[in-house]
Amino acid sequence: MPAVSIVLATHDDARWLDGAIASVRRQTLADWELLVADDGSSDGTRSVVARHADDGRVRYLPGPHLERAAARNRGLAAAQSELIAFLDADDRWQPAKLERQVAALAAAPEAALCYTIARFVDADDTALELRKPPRAIEGEVFPALMRGNFIILASVVARRRCLVEAGGFDETLPVTAARTGTCGSASPAAIRSPWWTRSSRSTAGTAATPAPTPCCAAAWP
Repeated sequence: MPAVSIVLATHDDARWLDGAIASVRRQTLADWELLVADDGSSDGTRSVVARHADDGRVRYLPGPHLERAAARNRGLAAAQSELIAFLDADDRWQPAKLERQVAALAAAPEAALCYTIARFVDADDTALELRKPPRAIEGEVFPALMRGNFIILASVVARRRCLVEAGGFDETLPVTAARTGTCGSASPAAIRSPWWTRSSRSTAGTAATPAPTPCCAAAWP
């Protein structure tokens, strides 16, 4: 069983996909599986994934176009690990992201998920000053989330049991959101583990309201 399963839901994002997969393969934590849940792409997505056929940790899960909530649920169902990370095709991880988040969750067994501050980048992967959230919030974050979502899904590593207890992603909503629920109590730990997202894409459609309220917050200068 891998230490973490990564669910990458994608639809017609072949232009960006290779870079996302490459950023996973550069992780300092090598014990992972990457589940590319293809949401009915009609571009070269399958061919891009095939470039990484030399790495048995990369798995391709084709499916019909039902929007990314359904694709993420397919990936979650196929995942083997107790820890689930999420990534989108046009996002990039810094190399130590998974290692630091897995360690943070191990140090905080009551925490249901860990997220990081995101640094936005332009089309050439040049880092911009924009970050989300501007500063990390940890512990019981549900009240803050009700005022406005500040957790970008591709920065999250969550415990599988909590995602399952919450019912996964709600496929009936027009945007991708996780069902609400409860799991565990707060025991936060701060880490440094940034993630980059492309500034040209709105994050509103991929923002998830996580089922559990306690989380480990990430900080990055």
